[in-house]
Amino acid sequence: LAMDKLRSREIFKLSGLQVPKTLKIRKGDNYQALLNVFVNKVAGFPVVVKPCSNGSSVGVTVVRENAGLAKAVNAAFRVEKKVLVEEFINGTEVTCGVLGGKDVMALPVTEIVPLKNNKFFNYKAKYTSGQSEEITPARLDEEKTLRVQDIAVKAHQLLGCRAYSRADMIVSGNSIYFLE
Repeated sequence: LAMDKLRSREIFKLSGLQVPKTLKIRKGDNYQALLNVFVNKVAGFPVVVKPCSNGSSVGVTVVRENAGLAKAVNAAFRVEKKVLVEEFINGTEVTCGVLGGKDVMALPVTEIVPLKNNKFFNYKAKYTSGQSEEITPARLDEEKTLRVQDIAVKAHQLLGCRAYSRADMIVSGNSIYFLE
């Protein structure tokens, strides 16, 4: 459930967590009209295109204009048959680990800073030395830090996670968007 970005996102949204606006498209479906409405009327550019249930940012693309949309969707479809297109949230990317099953504890929040022309925390930024910086504790005020930790614990519990989990979020102004 935690790896299914759409199903988990629906649960998070129903429970009151803030999530990016999202459209699911399926390979083989006639999705072009929905996609056009979503990117041009609902989310606007840039958008993030990603496989629905893959990890490590494999197949993820940030699309800044209509010309790159088809290529990004096709790249995501090479990874999986279900793809999410979501609004791009500009802000500080953070991650927070959670430990425990019955007694749950949030770990310190880590700020993710992509470097060297990485527009986001993509596969290269994650796994190539010198492509990103991970700052622990994150450079957030105490109130936002506690909110991020509370959201991570809530997500862990909502999905019935055991032992450990990690939650990725974007802090944008006073809003905290749960990604996955």
